[in-house]
Amino acid sequence: RSRRYFLGNTRLAGSGFDFHAEPIKILYGRLIMGVLFLAYFAGGRISLALPIGAAILFALLFPWIIVRGMAFSLANTSYRNLRFGFAHDYSGSYANYLVSFLILIGTLGLAYPYVVFRHHRFRITRSRYGAEPFGFQGEPVAWWAIYVRAFLAAVGFGALAMILAVALAFVNKNLVFFGVALVYASIFVSTAV
Repeated sequence: RSRRYFLGNTRLAGSGFDFHAEPIKILYGRLIMGVLFLAYFAGGRISLALPIGAAILFALLFPWIIVRGMAFSLANTSYRNLRFGFAHDYSGSYANYLVSFLILIGTLGLAYPYVVFRHHRFRITRSRYGAEPFGFQGEPVAWWAIYVRAFLAAVGFGALAMILAVALAFVNKNLVFFGVALVYASIFVSTAV
């Protein structure tokens, strides 16, 4: 209902979107994911093999889940009585996410912005409105710029908060708590930048 409400109140050229999914199908998908997450998080109390098995199963199913989730979501979304769609490109999905995983491992996570770029490019280039495919003209440099700015903002806000925390500690020992709160606040502010 919330998705139907949100899409119905999203206007483009005077018309709203619509969502046609049956709630029971959404519930089935959420129950399956819930069982996987329960096995991962609570399974360690029963056996160490349970969370490891759940993590491996999730990693193997992740490309399939992306394709099925996007196909379901877009097939049930319409605009002006014309439905969206998603290509069922399972081999492309597995290739995309395997390469992305290897890039992350090979760069020790430093290429994360490029992996996010690849993820969005895959999702957008396989989407369509009616029979018309979506286009994607983004460049990895733009994605890197976003993450570099966020990192620099986090470092800047964090350094400023640390300086203020130390200054407050010298002024009055009771203000140390306020200084620590500033450090944590800087984390939240930097994520919003």
